[in-house]
Amino acid sequence: MVRPTSIWGPYFEIPYRTFFDTVRKRMFFLPENHNPKKSFGFVLNTVFQLEKMLFEPKENLDLTYYLTDYPPLDLKEWADMVSQEFGIKQTTEIPMPFLKIASKAGDLLQKLGWQNPPLTTFRLNNLITNMVYDTQRLEKLCGELPYSLQEGVTITASWLKKN
Repeated sequence: MVRPTSIWGPYFEIPYRTFFDTVRKRMFFLPENHNPKKSFGFVLNTVFQLEKMLFEPKENLDLTYYLTDYPPLDLKEWADMVSQEFGIKQTTEIPMPFLKIASKAGDLLQKLGWQNPPLTTFRLNNLITNMVYDTQRLEKLCGELPYSLQEGVTITASWLKKN
């Protein structure tokens, strides 16, 4: 069984299209002094992993694999790479006390009927929380991935610029 994690790349939509578009519009930010690691996968690496599994003898396979790139990406590094692809220096960082107040305001706006405020405590917690899967068995099975994080960002940004 395969369980894709958060897969991003060309032809994608919410939430990663939104992430790239938000960075491109200079509206993305990170909480100051918070730099979580995330197990996300570039779509072409995921296709590579699936192909490896399809042609592997079943006795060599384990029950479950979480499809993701390895090692986990550093969220600030990833956001900075995306920023640079769109000619922006680096990701803006905002002090956490301000974001906590803004997220509470977003919660209130949500309770008052705004379906999708820009920041809520749920979103803020997602921004600062590590999301890392053990990839040792996947790495052993698939070996080195064909695309680096930078290559994935460049391919995706190029697709976005055309579309």
